[in-house]
Amino acid sequence: MANPKQTFTEISDASQTLIEAILDKKSAESINVQLVWSKKDLASNQKISYHTQYNLTQGKHDKWNVNRTLCPSDWEVAAFSISPSKKYVVTLHVDPNNKEYPGRFRVYSNATLIKTIRSPKNAHGAIYTTERDGIFSWSNDETRFVYVAEKTIETCSFWDQKDNEEPKQSTKFEYQDDWGEQYTDKRTGIMFMVTVSTSKVQQLEGTPENVSCSDPVFTPDDRGIVFCGTRTDQPRRLGLIHCYNRPVELYHLEIDSPKFSCSPLNEQMIHDHSSLNGVHLRSPRFSRNGEWLAFLATHDVITHNTCSTLCVMHWTSKNVSTIVDVVQDPAASPTVAQAFNGIYSAALPPRNCWTRDSRYIFFQTQVGGRSLWKIADRVNKTVLSPAYVDTSDFEVASETFLDYDDGLLLIATHSPKQPTRVYVRNAEVSSISTESYPNFCRSPPILVEKQASSGVKISAWRVISIPTHLSDEACQRKSEQVETVASLEDTNDQMASKLRVSPTYSTFDYEALIVIPDSPPPEQGYPVLLDIHGGPHGVSPVTYRVLYNYFAALGFVTVSVNYRGSIGFGKGALESLVGKAGTQDVFDCHYGLLYALDQMTKGGERDDMIAIDRSRIHCSGGSHGGFICTHLIGQFPSFYRSCVVRNPVTNLSSVFFTSDIPEWGLAVSGVHQFESILTSQKLKQTDGKPLTRTERCAILKRLWDVSSISLDLDRVTTPTLFGLGGKDRRVPPSQGLQLKDSLQAHGVETKVLWYPDDCHSLDSIQAYGDFSVHWGMWLLKHNN
Repeated sequence: MANPKQTFTEISDASQTLIEAILDKKSAESINVQLVWSKKDLASNQKISYHTQYNLTQGKHDKWNVNRTLCPSDWEVAAFSISPSKKYVVTLHVDPNNKEYPGRFRVYSNATLIKTIRSPKNAHGAIYTTERDGIFSWSNDETRFVYVAEKTIETCSFWDQKDNEEPKQSTKFEYQDDWGEQYTDKRTGIMFMVTVSTSKVQQLEGTPENVSCSDPVFTPDDRGIVFCGTRTDQPRRLGLIHCYNRPVELYHLEIDSPKFSCSPLNEQMIHDHSSLNGVHLRSPRFSRNGEWLAFLATHDVITHNTCSTLCVMHWTSKNVSTIVDVVQDPAASPTVAQAFNGIYSAALPPRNCWTRDSRYIFFQTQVGGRSLWKIADRVNKTVLSPAYVDTSDFEVASETFLDYDDGLLLIATHSPKQPTRVYVRNAEVSSISTESYPNFCRSPPILVEKQASSGVKISAWRVISIPTHLSDEACQRKSEQVETVASLEDTNDQMASKLRVSPTYSTFDYEALIVIPDSPPPEQGYPVLLDIHGGPHGVSPVTYRVLYNYFAALGFVTVSVNYRGSIGFGKGALESLVGKAGTQDVFDCHYGLLYALDQMTKGGERDDMIAIDRSRIHCSGGSHGGFICTHLIGQFPSFYRSCVVRNPVTNLSSVFFTSDIPEWGLAVSGVHQFESILTSQKLKQTDGKPLTRTERCAILKRLWDVSSISLDLDRVTTPTLFGLGGKDRRVPPSQGLQLKDSLQAHGVETKVLWYPDDCHSLDSIQAYGDFSVHWGMWLLKHNN
């Protein structure tokens, strides 16, 4: 039997994650590539980042020689930004123990340090560095850059005041609302501008007091800043991370006069029909010629994640055109590579997402579980697909856009059995047309870096489509042997119809990813792990994952179902989950698993039949995936050998009052509002009358009925392992503890692993390593 600790350590030690990539075309015969890798060092309990450089030179017969620098360098940089001409690079270095000076900026020119600039003393709090915040932005003349930092709030206690001062109200312990999970130290972002020549750091005044700034970018004439603004004067701040239905506007701050002036761009925009509906605007990116401003927009929807639109505004006229609209139900496509199911992306690429002719825009999206880059044509308003590099196992897996420079592309490929590979491709985009785009990117790619696959224990992977009627028919039967959640229509009539979300339906096939070990199966066949993603509007990606390789090394087939509600399948399929949590998602996963097992054991065109032991099936999931798992062991008692959940949702009636996203529970339960929480911006325009006691009780009953803790736990027999983060603001650990106590009371074997300093993702090195090993031990223990 495999040793879980040794197995996981070996696989984790052999893995590294690409976190930054830079492409610099020196000439037609010379290219420089710089990559930054991150590695989890379990022994020292720290994350190590390092920087490597590659020089590519063209030799005889158009063959490219790739030379990597001998010694990588440590990458102790919190964030960095490259100036437009690549003459300058600024890096941010943070000392978390220095509250007076939160950061130091180092400015380099031609790889030489020319200046160190310290952030002003006590002028602001932590400097923002996440994808949503936008890092730094250089001016077009490369004399200044702008960044965002936390606004300091002066507080005092009664005893901080001098005796001769006029008495002031104590504010030291007044509660300050924040932006929830992983944003607990963020309340209001303000912008600062750094002038490189003088080292002057200046706060950009004039932004509204009730707006938190993020993702700033200089206007083409350098006389203004365009930034994203989130209102802070709401009755309650809701969590931001992974939520793209929050109201966010684009603002324009003019900085060319002594008194700065700021105004919402929405008041100046001349919208087309689709862009008029945008409520969450993000990722402002100016074209190379400065004529166009591209941005992503999300409509007013009930779900946290959804299909976005790509809009372009003519900067002078302020006319807005929707280049890529929402895809409700994707059209059939002859191949996965050519399919387009809509834009599902947190942001546009931060660097070089426009081609040099200012016509095409690169963006990343999901096609089912595959993460693929596409090209938007501003002129024809079409989406173009390249010929992807990696078509291993007869299908493209995932391919990521990294950078673009003067007709060259830097991309990364991944598949479940192949870790990251990095390529340079010749892509002269300006020559393509709608008719000829299938030939785009067909020139041979240049392999820059290939991660070793010697530690991969996976023999094959597949993605199969699952017909929706399988779970829909089972859900309709509701046989006496299967306990299910009551439908929204069956809910107590005391909850008025005005409070219910009208359900929608989708017959669009969903998917399952199957990962198969390279070891021979036991005599009874491989045991199976059903692993379920969270969100619920997330996705299980078709890419290399350390954990799935680990499970393969332990001898398990992993099946991961992208149930309806996952991103990447069209807005219709995603929104079909609203009001059906605990039924549609649960049945999609269970009957999708059964269908996947049938397909594996029946074989196919490639004669790839494998042996499966249907008596040894386990389930695991995190967040909403944990919600589904706890329903599976309750609705299908004794079917699953063991269950492993990470920060699971178990009781929607209580998580409403403790989560940073309380409206999530309302949405999946099919309820429009409760207390002061509304599920869409449109509802704020209604009469706003308080709910009656009867209505409130009916809503709480609905939330309880949808929860797994409301099931007949006396029927549950599946041993369950919980991994809980003590600082989780999205799904507080009380959720897992509530179900653990209830299961224990019914005689079910349980175990809790408590990580006091971890949040929802359990991604500290300590939690990552410890829980993964326990996960493997739990599977092996209950597999026999």
